[in-house]
Amino acid sequence: MTQHWGFFKEGDTSLGTFYPRHYIIAGYRNIADAEAAEAAMRDEGVPPEDVRAATGEFVSGQLESRHGARPDLTAMRIRAPFVDGNAFGDSLTGSVQANGSYALRGIMKGDHQIVVDGLTPPWVLKSIRYRGSDITDLQLAVEEREQLHDVRIVVGDAAAVVSGVVENPRKVPIPHTGVLVGAKVPVFWLRTSRRMRVTFTDENGRWSVAGLPPGDYFAVAAPFIDESDLGRHDRLEALQALGTPFHIDSDESRPTLTLTLTLNPAPAAAVR
Repeated sequence: MTQHWGFFKEGDTSLGTFYPRHYIIAGYRNIADAEAAEAAMRDEGVPPEDVRAATGEFVSGQLESRHGARPDLTAMRIRAPFVDGNAFGDSLTGSVQANGSYALRGIMKGDHQIVVDGLTPPWVLKSIRYRGSDITDLQLAVEEREQLHDVRIVVGDAAAVVSGVVENPRKVPIPHTGVLVGAKVPVFWLRTSRRMRVTFTDENGRWSVAGLPPGDYFAVAAPFIDESDLGRHDRLEALQALGTPFHIDSDESRPTLTLTLTLNPAPAAAVR
């Protein structure tokens, strides 16, 4: 997206409306562009409160790695999609710098969840903390013009792994079918949650999911499971009722499950 900005100045009636103060439309690709836009706005005499409105809500902080190991931080990006997975309110910024710092500008008002893109095995998200509280698996309510500083993110290279095989009723492994792993507690049933995952079996019917934090979960396999099921409470209720429960207690947990292919996990409301 090409950087651009424009101003409706006091008394401007070009759109048939009287504007009593400055308003700005700004678009930018990264932090440097956003900062250049802010400087240009101030040079034009735009009031500071309008500059803040133009750049939108703001989240910044530091990404760190656990145990001294260090992944390629610059390959990662911090995002804040809406909790329903809609990226419309996501920011185009968020690239992680070599020193681990990041900043998201222009986030829209609403309920978001912080996620980390670009994590490659064995790296997984371990925690997100803000003002001393762990918000890793929680919604982040962003208000208009709010600025959240020092949101600290930790990634690590040690994680629990749940794995297994999917079979049909004749005990034959089923390749290329969907497996949904979800938290037992519905409060975590958010499309963007690290506790909700969809994967697919390989040629031998085997599957695995890494990076689940400690807690109680269920796993279920069906031929039409995909990521559109994440965050759908009616669908997840039906799948949980048919799923196999399991528990993660630490990074060393390695549960193995044999799942029987489920052919008709209809939403609970549709079951007769």
